[in-house]
Amino acid sequence: MRFKWLLLGFTIVITVNACMQTKSTVVETEPPLRLEEFSWLNGSWKVGPYPVYETWKWQNGQWDGKSYMINDGDTSIGEYLQLKLVNDTIFYIPTVLNQNDGKSIPFSMSNMDYKSPIFVNPNHDFPQKIHYHYIQPDSIKVVLEGTPDKKTEFYLLRHE
Repeated sequence: MRFKWLLLGFTIVITVNACMQTKSTVVETEPPLRLEEFSWLNGSWKVGPYPVYETWKWQNGQWDGKSYMINDGDTSIGEYLQLKLVNDTIFYIPTVLNQNDGKSIPFSMSNMDYKSPIFVNPNHDFPQKIHYHYIQPDSIKVVLEGTPDKKTEFYLLRHE
């Protein structure tokens, strides 16, 4: 009988010890990327006091935009813009007319802050970093950065 109790006690000690040594593994997964989170961009924006505008609209599962200038009633487009998801990465893709041989330049989103996204392309001359910062429903701060120490800031104000 004593042997049975000793065997039972030994089995309990081994079982408890094994349970204590088992580490629970928690797999943290990234939340799915959602382009819809950029809905604050939707609409027409004016660059401060200048006759320069930027518009964004949601279509075909991505954000499409353009930047243009109005001068003496004439509209001239400066660039086309896209904000889209490609292979689990969000890209800001400008196509500047009369630059880069008409090729689009992709900037990948380097943070996961939908209200203050930073898009980077270290291989581009200028800018290498584009930072949109949502301030409130009618204003956005945009910062363009490059090297060495080149930086341009401006505000987009909602324009209806």
